[in-house]
Amino acid sequence: MDLLIESFQSYYGLDWLALLFGFTGTYLLTQKYKIGFLLSALGCLSGLAVASISLQFGFILSNFLMMSMMCKGYLDWAKEAA
Repeated sequence: MDLLIESFQSYYGLDWLALLFGFTGTYLLTQKYKIGFLLSALGCLSGLAVASISLQFGFILSNFLMMSMMCKGYLDWAKEAA
């Protein structure tokens, strides 16, 4: 139990938000809901913050690239709908 409480204190709960938003966003995208892009982007932002705090440069790059792909996917989907 102490490890769980410590995990919220180390990264301010952002790692858990990244997990929650990332999986929820991905699920909603598989169900063809556009809100999934927003939730996935929020997950990437949370992951980016955690990576910045922990100085994990590969994870920073990974989250930045994922956010870029989310934006591109949203814009492409918006063009298809129009």
